[in-house]
Order: sequence, then structure tokens, then C-alpha cells
Amino acid sequence: MFSTHRSEVILPVDIANGSTPYALNYVAGVNYERSLLFIKASNFGDDTIPLALEIGADWNVKNATVEILKADNATAWNKPNIENKVEPEMASVELYNNKLSYEMPPYSVAVFSVAF
Repeated sequence: MFSTHRSEVILPVDIANGSTPYALNYVAGVNYERSLLFIKASNFGDDTIPLALEIGADWNVKNATVEILKADNATAWNKPNIENKVEPEMASVELYNNKLSYEMPPYSVAVFSVAF
């Protein structure tokens, strides 16, 4: 998932209230050649974490998708010849005035691709 969403430049990220939940990690970057802004986030905790991402006004945002990998618990893994327990899923994400909202499930990793 992360190898197919490579950034050319890592971008600074401002935290709205100066803090973020302990279980949430994230990074933002841009791939100018593909006209995509990537926001990569992980929730290694056992609670859902609401995300409210505001993309700067200087980005002419067109649409956004998310590819998410999630599990029922922290020890879930895939085994050969057995139905996978952990598989990536794709979804569209609604944007309003360059703001993106999403509920990060427990034990998940997500890549938001924002077209500009």
C-alpha cells in the first residue's frame, strides 16, 4: 500500500489543537507528477479515532479516495490457503471546502489520495 503511494516531497502537518490521540500516527506528502497529495495514517489503538483533515486553500482539490487495511484485532494476519483476515479496501471520501472527515477504525492503516 505504501510503496504504490510514494511522495516526492514530505509536507509539514499542523495539528489543530496542538495534540493528537496517542494511537494515531500520520504523515503527508505530495507527488507532483501524478497530481496527488497523500495523507498516510495509522491507528494502532483499539478505539475508532475521528479524523478531520483540512487541506490548505492553495490546493485546488478535485476528489479523494482512501485505501484502508484494517483488522478485528492487533494479532490478525493472513495465512496461505486460508481466507484472508486482512485485506485492503478502497472507498471514496467526501470533501467539503478542502476538508476531509473520516473515522479511523481500530488496528488500521490508511492512505488518503487527494487529487489536485
